[in-house]
Amino acid sequence: MQHAGTAKRILVIEDDVDTADTLALLLGLLGHRVDVARSGQAGLAAALATRPAVIVLDLGMPGLGGYEVAARLRARGDFEDVLIIAVTGYGLESDRDHSAAVGIDHHLVKPCISDDLVKLLGDGPTAASANSRGSPAAPRATPRSPS
Repeated sequence: MQHAGTAKRILVIEDDVDTADTLALLLGLLGHRVDVARSGQAGLAAALATRPAVIVLDLGMPGLGGYEVAARLRARGDFEDVLIIAVTGYGLESDRDHSAAVGIDHHLVKPCISDDLVKLLGDGPTAASANSRGSPAAPRATPRSPS
């Protein structure tokens, strides 16, 4: 795998330690600067403190979930140009619709193919034009139950 764009500051918000560490390792190997937050609340604080270019966000976290994190960031107005990618176990059409409604740019279902994530990062924040926030975002994976 090769990184197609420039290095980005990426925040991974994921409560599962193995998933968070794997994503951080993958993204770091691609040359990105990666920060990890292990809860929605910590992720919200980290996003406000570091202002990343990209947020890779789990949706099903206890406490403050990913949908709420995304909604709060988008409501601020100064996070409109931040690319938000959900990497989640939620793969139903209603989950994708909810993601789009709160301003998540892309919705990948675990286990997502790392090439899908790399492709989205290579396109950068302006790639949202191909998958606008009002419609479910590709690439699509087979729906599975939440984990």
